[in-house]
Order: sequence, then structure tokens, then C-alpha cells
Amino acid sequence: MDPSPSSPGPRAISGIKACDARAVRILEPVFAGSLPDALYLGNLSRTLLLGIACQRPCPGSFCREMGIDPQDSTSCDLFFRDTTGGKVAKAITEKGKTLIEEGGLFEESSPEEWDSARKEIKGQGDKPLFDLEKVKERMATRFPEEELWKSVSAKCINCGVCTYLCPTCHCFDICDLEASGQGSRFRCFDSCAFPGFTKMAVHNPREEKWRRYRQRVGHKFYFYPRNFEMVACVGCGRCVAHCPVNLDLRGVLLEVAR
Repeated sequence: MDPSPSSPGPRAISGIKACDARAVRILEPVFAGSLPDALYLGNLSRTLLLGIACQRPCPGSFCREMGIDPQDSTSCDLFFRDTTGGKVAKAITEKGKTLIEEGGLFEESSPEEWDSARKEIKGQGDKPLFDLEKVKERMATRFPEEELWKSVSAKCINCGVCTYLCPTCHCFDICDLEASGQGSRFRCFDSCAFPGFTKMAVHNPREEKWRRYRQRVGHKFYFYPRNFEMVACVGCGRCVAHCPVNLDLRGVLLEVAR
């Protein structure tokens, strides 16, 4: 695989939400570990994240439970809040400060202007749906409970939409393709929802649906925190809002935390 970016110049992702910016930072240790991914890290280093504060909760979201403030961010380079007169900006990283100082496009707001631009999130509940620390604590003891995972995954249809839409899912497979007498190797997306996930030539360690669903939840709230000291979920709510059978991860986490 060619490790060089197709376009080496700087670029920006504008309008990114605080949750998605956080997801980018969560994935970084995966691709910067003992076998660093030159293509991913090269693209990341030349990319500016320009975030925007949310005005209302996203369908199915639970970002607050994940410790993410939808009106602020520590993961963006530059973050904006809406006001009646336009937008106010806050530089978060050195790249963000450089953009303000040298780009001539933005001017950083004063601390007073920034604080006054904070808005109440319309439609947000008063109390958190669950305690994240309790979920992480209980996940270790409830992971072996076969009946629990059979129950919470019963209506899953293995479509994989939750993994395709998740900003922190990163499982992939390496495939070889032969065409016109030439071969190529490429990386393709994989999903723990699919029956062939982790299937080997002589054995499938997760043939049952409940095992794969347990892997998905356990990876985000048990294994990833153990390996990288952070939860691999940002509470964006896409898996909740777009599941065709209304399998609500928030309800699963509540059940785990009991």
C-alpha cells in the first residue's frame, strides 16, 4: 500500500461537532502505536479541525454522559459559537492559534465574549441517563454473563449500520485482489456485526450474534479503556437514531450498570 497522501497540502474540516472531533483524538493511539500508520498520521497532521457548538441535542445522543460538552471542545484546533451578530472563535491548539495569527480570516474572541456566547441546549434532559464510571466498573464483571448479552442483542439483525456510522469504529481487514495479471492489496472496512467477523480458516470464535454484540460494547467500554485509558464512544447517537430495529445502546448501558 502506498503510504503517501494523495494531496500533501493543508486542509480543514469545517463545522465538525465536539463529539466527532473527540473521536478523531480517540482513534489516534490506534494508528500511532507500535506499528504507526503513515497515511493516517500524515493526513491527520495536515488537517485543521474547525468545530462548531451544537444548538440542540442530536437524535439519540448521549455526549454529556461521555464527558463531552457540545458547546465547547478540547479536541478541535479552532472552535466557534453562534451569536446574534455572527460567530465568536476560540483557539485551542497551536495550529488554531497560528491560523488566527497568520491566516487573517478569524479573530479570537475575548474570554467575556466567549462565555457570553454559551447557550442552553434546547431539549436536553436535566439528569444524565447513566453513570459512565459505573458502566466501566460493571462491564468487567458482567462481560461473562451469556444471558445478559443474548437478551440485549436479541433483536439485532446484523446489518452493521451502527458500525458504519460510528466515528470511533475502526476494524478493518486486509484483502488481496488479482486483476489483469496484477495483484493489489487494500484495506477494507470490517464490522463486528457481520457473521464472518474474525472468522478463520478452521474456526469462527464469534459465530453467535450475542458474542459479536458483546465484543462491540465491550471493546468500547472495557477493552479500549484498559488499553488506552479512554472510552471508545462519544455519545453521538447515530447508532441509536439509525438502528432499523431500535436497539438502543443507552438502554444496554443502563442494563449493564445495574
